[in-house]
Amino acid sequence: AHSCDCYSLRTQTFSAPIYLGAAKNLAITLRKVVWTGTANLSNATDRLIGMINLWGGMGVQTEISGAQTEGISTFTVADPSLFSVGSYVQLGGGKTDYICKVVGISGANVTLDYALGWDNTGETLFLRQVLSPVNNVHVRIDELVDTSGTSDANVMVNGVSLITAVHSSVSIGQIYDTAYPAIFTSNTYCCEAKESYLNKPRVTGAGQGYLVQWNKAHRAHNSKLHGHGGRHLIDYTRAAHCTAEGCSPTWFDNYPYSTHGAWEHDLTFTNCSVP
Repeated sequence: AHSCDCYSLRTQTFSAPIYLGAAKNLAITLRKVVWTGTANLSNATDRLIGMINLWGGMGVQTEISGAQTEGISTFTVADPSLFSVGSYVQLGGGKTDYICKVVGISGANVTLDYALGWDNTGETLFLRQVLSPVNNVHVRIDELVDTSGTSDANVMVNGVSLITAVHSSVSIGQIYDTAYPAIFTSNTYCCEAKESYLNKPRVTGAGQGYLVQWNKAHRAHNSKLHGHGGRHLIDYTRAAHCTAEGCSPTWFDNYPYSTHGAWEHDLTFTNCSVP
């Protein structure tokens, strides 16, 4: 899907996941989404699959050598020809796993718009091409309802799954009866979850009952997220330089704002309440 918009005033009922691939320049606006799927999707381990899936792709990687201390943003790589200034890359391995932008190249040295938040001395780091990210895609759903009623972790789905994405956003006005996160992300850069309300989820066990889960998030932003009765309003699992503003949870079963000791750093909360 490229350079187009999708708008519907009708209720959209899905019994199987919708895959939109590495979409770009796309606005999706839906009044209501109802999920009825009960098929085994083998979704228990990684929980990647959502009702709506926007998944980008990566390319070739090259190993990093030299200094890997905290604060370093220039990395010596085996093959700098894989990259160009302005391109997106994945900095992975060790205590990091983030999509970044290349801001400079000099010989074998590649400079990123990210500095290591932790000392990675002795770790094996790499840079990988991000060839086809989801780019400039914005999803707005007024109401999302999961009517499957399933308790099978292999059958459960996320609402919207955003993977390997840049400059994109998801907003779900009212969220009902979900199990896995309403918004699930992995390897995102400058993406946003906004203007969403999580009503009490169907289940709130480990990995369940979240409004948004940020995995490997660089510069994510959360704005006006609210809800009650969930496990986490915002969950970070490896995240750097992320912000939240104007968020408010009520009666959550666990900590509404959560990290997982996965080397997160520089997380900022502004005007966010804690119940």
